[in-house]
Amino acid sequence: MKPAYQAKKAQDEAAAEKRRVEEEKAAAERAAAAAEAQKKRVAALRAKVRPKWIGFDPDGDCTGKGLPPYRKAYEGGTYDEDELVAYADGCQHLFTRRNSMNDVYFCCPQ
Repeated sequence: MKPAYQAKKAQDEAAAEKRRVEEEKAAAERAAAAAEAQKKRVAALRAKVRPKWIGFDPDGDCTGKGLPPYRKAYEGGTYDEDELVAYADGCQHLFTRRNSMNDVYFCCPQ
């Protein structure tokens, strides 16, 4: 009885391992497809969303908050589209509280 139990247990473990590997592979493929779709969307949005430098010296508000040092405004799309392009450029929101007046300002690397 014990050898049959051990054989069945080994078979179940092998099947579970195979399912786990397949699920990881499928998750990686979904993530890659989502990243590619995101890149395509950002590329399409760059045609209408334009960054505008606020200044060429490091901004005190950005550096004071530990954010990238240069301030840019992203304009031309909706707030969400502007934000998507800014994040793709490595920028972060200058203001943590979102409101329509400040949604276009980001702290960006050079």
